[in-house]
Amino acid sequence: MPGELTPRALGLGVRLIVWRLVLPVLRRAVRLERLVGVARPRTCQRDPSVERFAARAAGRLWRGSGTPCLERSLALHRELGRAGARPQLVVGLDESHRGHAWVVVDGVALLEQDPPESRFTILVRYDAAGNRIVEAA
Repeated sequence: MPGELTPRALGLGVRLIVWRLVLPVLRRAVRLERLVGVARPRTCQRDPSVERFAARAAGRLWRGSGTPCLERSLALHRELGRAGARPQLVVGLDESHRGHAWVVVDGVALLEQDPPESRFTILVRYDAAGNRIVEAA
């Protein structure tokens, strides 16, 4: 039945809630590279419904202008990787030196109204396994 809460989606939702509680502390105590390195993708079949659920749940859990995009993006990146997707975590800086983080899957920036690449200069990208992606010069 569409929209039914499966055990897989329930587990994902619980993990996102845990990330919502611990990431505010972790992001101040642990370097970004180490936090991203926690991502361990699975070799399972992709399930677009689980990916949509993860994005919706993360959007709701981290809703509001006062919630850091880095926390939301770290949690979403990790959980999408666990769900079999190949997400990229992207960190950028705008002209006023304001930072922003977002997640890209299949070339689409998730939970973004406008393409962030148009406003932010990309500083670093991480693949689904948490490895830094080196951009070709």
